[in-house]
Amino acid sequence: MTQITNYHRSIRGHVHRVYLLKGPCQPRNYNFPRRKIGQSSKRFNASWFAKFGGRLEYDIAKDAAFCLCCYLFKPVIGDQGGDKSFVVDGFSSWKKNERLQGHVGGVNSSHNQAWRKYQNENLRAVLSKDVPEHLKLTTPSIQKDILNAIAVETTNAIVRELGDGMFSIVFDKSWDASMEEQFIVSFSMWKVGDM
Repeated sequence: MTQITNYHRSIRGHVHRVYLLKGPCQPRNYNFPRRKIGQSSKRFNASWFAKFGGRLEYDIAKDAAFCLCCYLFKPVIGDQGGDKSFVVDGFSSWKKNERLQGHVGGVNSSHNQAWRKYQNENLRAVLSKDVPEHLKLTTPSIQKDILNAIAVETTNAIVRELGDGMFSIVFDKSWDASMEEQFIVSFSMWKVGDM
């Protein structure tokens, strides 16, 4: 797989849109090959697509899993969370599948930064005028429903990550330089003893 940084900067945006519109490769009905690991044999489990959502993809040729959002949008902050195995080499240690969840990391992990960027750019790609007519959303109400669903999904993921801590959520709207409306969610978290 060609690394996203190997594409010329002038076409990276187009490459992002193509990947975003295509979505992750998730061959759910594929007969995943077994691999001998120690005394047992293990293989990729299709149920992980549902468990890890729209970020996990599987490369049949490499018999390996990758993280699509990290491939496209991983911030350059080192190999935090084992990102190299999910972006470059592919993850195939099926016996250690807990690393799939470990890859996600904390709220501000490399993966979660890439995931937020992925969700924003995915929505932008779907709503973009550059999208072929048959892939465009047809009504503003459908567009609004998708925006709301993404906001709820993102908020729920952050709340799950915060756990039992106390927090507040502030929603705000603003406009960017091109006068497009932007939606902002701010979180504040504190421990009970800090009050």
